[in-house]
Amino acid sequence: MYVVVGSKGSILTSIDGRNWSFQNTNLNLTDIYFKNDTLIAVSQNSKILVSNDTINWELKDLGYNYWLKSIAASEDLWVIVGWEGIILTSKDFNLWEKQKSNTSSILTSVTFGNNLFIAVGHNGKILISNDGINWNILNLSSNLSFENISYVNNKFVALGKDGKILVSENGINWFLKNSKTTSSLNGCAYKKDELNKDIYIIVGKNGKILISYDLENFEDIELNFKQDIFKIIYENNLFVATCAKGNILISKDGINWDIIQTNINEDLTSITYANFKDHPILKTTKNKKDKKNISTIGIHSEKKQKTNLEKWILNKTPSKNDLLDITFKSDTFISIGKNGDILISHPLKELENDKKNDEYLIHWELINLNIKNHLRSIAFNENNIVIVGDNGIILKNNISSNLYLFDPLKWEKLVINNISFSSVAFGNDIWVAVGLNGKILISQDLNNWEIFAHDFVAHFTSIIPFNDYFVITGLVGTILILDQDIGLYKSNTDTQSNIYSLACSKDLVIAVGANGTILKSYDLKKWYNIKSPVNEDLLKVVFFKNLFIAVVEKGSLIISEDGNTWYKKSTPTNKTLYSIALGTLDFGDLAIAVSEKGTIIHNKII
Repeated sequence: MYVVVGSKGSILTSIDGRNWSFQNTNLNLTDIYFKNDTLIAVSQNSKILVSNDTINWELKDLGYNYWLKSIAASEDLWVIVGWEGIILTSKDFNLWEKQKSNTSSILTSVTFGNNLFIAVGHNGKILISNDGINWNILNLSSNLSFENISYVNNKFVALGKDGKILVSENGINWFLKNSKTTSSLNGCAYKKDELNKDIYIIVGKNGKILISYDLENFEDIELNFKQDIFKIIYENNLFVATCAKGNILISKDGINWDIIQTNINEDLTSITYANFKDHPILKTTKNKKDKKNISTIGIHSEKKQKTNLEKWILNKTPSKNDLLDITFKSDTFISIGKNGDILISHPLKELENDKKNDEYLIHWELINLNIKNHLRSIAFNENNIVIVGDNGIILKNNISSNLYLFDPLKWEKLVINNISFSSVAFGNDIWVAVGLNGKILISQDLNNWEIFAHDFVAHFTSIIPFNDYFVITGLVGTILILDQDIGLYKSNTDTQSNIYSLACSKDLVIAVGANGTILKSYDLKKWYNIKSPVNEDLLKVVFFKNLFIAVVEKGSLIISEDGNTWYKKSTPTNKTLYSIALGTLDFGDLAIAVSEKGTIIHNKII
């Protein structure tokens, strides 16, 4: 999970780098670091925040009147640096001791690598320590002013004002590189590409992005973006950079970048990746041995019906925000998205024709409930429609028997603290919602929600009902089976890829995820890796009339009739497709996929 902090106290979390959840602490946060299942964020007023789950944060006042700038850790020691040469260390993040730095210069950044702590700062100061307690000063030119130090690919990279880049392998001998820029540089990240080639990305002021393959030669990446970039990391196959005015940049290759606008008006000062450990414990009940045999999934066949997925039409909606999910019920499509947007199509008895473009268009109504939470998942049964999203929001609406399915303005709102929901489903007469940090909540009446206790540690991404069970997906290859009577069981996938979505036919379950991951299973016990025609993330998969259909991060779709052989289909957009829904109407089968900034695509009805 990516975790970002901001200058006005915001804490943002994201599974994929695109969709972000928010909290606010009212602290001026300057840096954040993850180590040993612990997150620590530092602030300007000598206060820190400590968390083991990204949801619950403990405030600690260190008792010093210093502006804390940066934090790093070895296996057994945390180190914080800041103004007036302050260095604080702790082994348990409870008791912090001030160490002698022998400088009053501002220390802007600290890192750990090669069994060394190295801190950098203004006036050309580089401080070195092999234990975090005793520090030696290396005085370089006072004209140097360092903003950041990183340890990447067995090298220390110090960055500063006026485009200064210094590189060292041992922390003692430093070599100045010609960056060919005078912009202040703030952060460095590193990856190896598919050909085992080194790629270094360096970011800085006014949207400056440099790429280098050897830390000797640097090239500008042209991007129509002029906000300051403060920090960058490469984790989970993605470069993620934090910027001024709430912007985030993401890229898989360091060359092509997407700008993510979080709608938070503050500088996003730092980012880390929290790879919380997964400790699955298979629950057993002695009195309920094999109460339900998960492998006995019936095999059925249906008469195949073709749905036209060859021609797609790009369309806009009244929303300006990313649309994250869509569903279909009773001739009506309902889509939800960021900043509380809810879109409904008018009952589709027939498609209206836009004579100007001679293309079919769908008319949408935007519902404004004055909700700023991102809405992420929608589900329904015969009586209710339910939406869940960030910051524990749950919306429900009663389904009526009239023409318009439900009253679009009569949503009942419930908020459950300390959770951000990612998905909701209905089955076996209960509602189940899942979210970050392993949260599972169950309800029978939609008014009272109970936490389902379990021992798994994972961030959940989706849930579907399947026969007598629920199947839950999550990060790092997580697939779990929920049986109310027996408990929660892990299904071994043999993959470390994030799993984002599931779909099932009568005899087959398909899971899709990061970097084109496709898995199939006949019994929910053994999963088979399937060759994918794409390398991009697959964010949603559905099953409709004997077809599995998955939407792809860069705007295409992949389809399969048997779950084994998949074909790629192009669409009119290269933007991220987040979700797709299909429905049968009087004039044919209609498929709608939702995308960024209120955009949708739908298939052409022949």
